[in-house]
Amino acid sequence: PGIYNGYFSDHVTSGVDPDINEYDMSMTVNFHQFFDSNTSSYVAINYYNDYTNTSANCAYDLYTVLLHEITHGMGIISFVSEDNTSTHQAY
Repeated sequence: PGIYNGYFSDHVTSGVDPDINEYDMSMTVNFHQFFDSNTSSYVAINYYNDYTNTSANCAYDLYTVLLHEITHGMGIISFVSEDNTSTHQAY
């Protein structure tokens, strides 16, 4: 649980490219805005880009956001909800 065996995971663990015609991981980044489903509109993002200073409150930290999303591309997922309960069902 917690690991999705996609191309990236398969390639890293086996040393063999599972499909030479496909990327192991792909990511598209929109640096300017996100879609707010509550207002049905696009909202500008002002990224906080000084990852050496972690004292900025309520700011989108670009380094952390990208690192977080890349780990999903690597196959790492989470079953932990915001209230600290697990959404994973036992086998």
